[in-house]
Amino acid sequence: MIVALVATVMMSAPAMAQTNSGQKKLQKQNRTEQMVKELGLSEAQATKLKALEEKYGSKMGPGKGQKPSGNASQKQCGDKQQPPQMTDAQKKEMETNRAAYEKELKEILTDEQYKTYQTNQQNRKKQGGPQKSK
Repeated sequence: MIVALVATVMMSAPAMAQTNSGQKKLQKQNRTEQMVKELGLSEAQATKLKALEEKYGSKMGPGKGQKPSGNASQKQCGDKQQPPQMTDAQKKEMETNRAAYEKELKEILTDEQYKTYQTNQQNRKKQGGPQKSK
């Protein structure tokens, strides 16, 4: 029975990893589609935005392809797990990538669309995260 249980767990692990990867890709796609809708982008702008998201999506911070440094196990704080902290170099790289993304995004959007984007970003930060929307 133990062997069957171990075999079942081992067989389901790759499926769970694929599901997690698929969820991240879907979240990125949904975020891009949400931006297209919220900002009223043209087809040409939407195409450029999708290319921009592909270019910078894995460079924008932990959880998007960049692993924070620290030991392999996460720090425990009561019942909650705290993720490892990023190094100064990782923070600087993330900030550099964010600035480059913002610069290229501003070139894609009209002034009015960019102002709407900035307002939406500020509202999301106030609500507690980048994925929240009304």
